[in-house]
Amino acid sequence: MDGLAGLVSVSFSSLRISSNDDLTNLDGLAGLTSVGTLSIWRNDALTDVDGLAHITSNGTITIQGNDNLANLDGLAGVTTIQGYLSIYNNDALTDLDGLVGLTSVSGNVGIGKNDALTNVDGLGGVTYIGGNLKIKDNPNLPTAFAQALAITIDTIVGTVTVENNGP
Repeated sequence: MDGLAGLVSVSFSSLRISSNDDLTNLDGLAGLTSVGTLSIWRNDALTDVDGLAHITSNGTITIQGNDNLANLDGLAGVTTIQGYLSIYNNDALTDLDGLVGLTSVSGNVGIGKNDALTNVDGLGGVTYIGGNLKIKDNPNLPTAFAQALAITIDTIVGTVTVENNGP
């Protein structure tokens, strides 16, 4: 991805990073500051998203099926998402601390089937969700932690679903 080092913005469009079995990082995207839709799917060797550290605004973020993704720390600068946030099937993801700067999501938030996820503290700064909040099927996430998060968010326009998480 080093050839993309000069890329600063992807507006009105999407950046999809998908099915790259040998991709271990996104360091080649270090110059990127905004993107319309960011989809990171099925990159089995990807361990971090630190190359996205300069992104501050986003339309939608989907992170799905990245078996070795250990953290989302590279997304700490994202404060608002104008679309939805979807984090599913990331087997090695233990926390959402990389989303600590996030305060608002205009659409739905879905977090599910992340087998190693043990806490959602990184979403503790979110005050507004313009759609539904669904935290489901995360076997190592205590249900009480997910319920506590839902209670701390000032406004959730849609429904809240917290089910089939850990004890």
